[in-house]
Amino acid sequence: MIIQSVHVKNFRSVLDEVLSCSKLTAIVGPNGAGKSSFLRAIELFYDASAKVEVGDFYNEDTGEEIVIGVTFADLSAVAKKRFDAYLQGDTLTVERVIRCDDGRVSSSYHGASLQHAGFRGIREGLAIKDRGKTAKVVTAFNSNVSFGRATAEFRGSRRTLIVVGLDTPGTAPVQ
Repeated sequence: MIIQSVHVKNFRSVLDEVLSCSKLTAIVGPNGAGKSSFLRAIELFYDASAKVEVGDFYNEDTGEEIVIGVTFADLSAVAKKRFDAYLQGDTLTVERVIRCDDGRVSSSYHGASLQHAGFRGIREGLAIKDRGKTAKVVTAFNSNVSFGRATAEFRGSRRTLIVVGLDTPGTAPVQ
């Protein structure tokens, strides 16, 4: 398992940035660029007992959560089986969310999951890099679901699925 990316929000000098990683990643840059902030964020992610102070919150704004998300790739078969409900394709994203309420710091870990079983066909369709094929999957999904409607909307390079009025799961075959 390797780290594919680290997403840091509201931590020290980092408002909202993603560090893409490869098997060997070097972090270089001028003073004040955020190198140490990313390294400290990774340390906070792995050390559940690490101390967080008001100065760790971006602009010392404790009203906003610190979010440190790590996306893992090249998962072992054991890891894939263990985290199956949280996999997005062949990657696993885990977030540590740190809050400060009335001066008391707390944190929790969350697996990022878009895994509602009824939408497996839609997820597989969105993984296809061909918009025409994705549209066919969404159309097939709509025709197999009598209780709602799903539409796919594309914004730039990001694919966003908008689902309206579904209250029970449905499936769509991927062709």
